[in-house]
Amino acid sequence: MNFVDYLFDTSKDSNKDVVAGNSETISYQQLYQQINRIACWLQQEIGDDEKIILVSENSVVFIFAYLGIIK
Repeated sequence: MNFVDYLFDTSKDSNKDVVAGNSETISYQQLYQQINRIACWLQQEIGDDEKIILVSENSVVFIFAYLGIIK
């Protein structure tokens, strides 16, 4: 189990909102799914133990990418 899986251990199937902004809301379940999609893509395209830089505006996409990179 990695840090991201630990964070979502009991909430990954929840439909409760975890992020709510002016124009964006997302549930724990949706967040966890997007994190896993990004993590799988990164694994396939870049591999393990590579350095990644993330430059982004503050948004839900930043959260997906940041946690996907950690995972």
